[in-house]
Amino acid sequence: MNKQILKILLVMILALVQIALLPLLSIGDVWPNLVLILALILVFWHFEPDGFLVGGLGGLILDLASPLNFGLHTLFILGLLFLNKFFVRHYLTELNFLSIAALAALNDVFYNFVFNLFFKNNSYFALLIVFGYGMFVG
Repeated sequence: MNKQILKILLVMILALVQIALLPLLSIGDVWPNLVLILALILVFWHFEPDGFLVGGLGGLILDLASPLNFGLHTLFILGLLFLNKFFVRHYLTELNFLSIAALAALNDVFYNFVFNLFFKNNSYFALLIVFGYGMFVG
């Protein structure tokens, strides 16, 4: 029981640090998602229930502080966790620290790319649509 409470408090602290402090250190409106990184590390070390607890609870806390539609962070984090769980179980036989760090960084870059491209109010998405339309038509 005490371990579960400690995990929940750790997730809340990480989410609050991510919401309050990391935007101050952002570069181009991008900063690391600590909740996603911790959840991925737990999934990679085969602590799946703890990883999904961290991802679900942390995603809900991020959704509460986000101006986007409720549930996007949670859905995206849990989706990435399921994909990585499948990838690790079926394709990676041996994980070391470097491969875990590389996969966590790659997932974080993908997470930030998708959220900045599709869910933020910017012109990159319109540029991508125009470019893609021009490639197929022209």
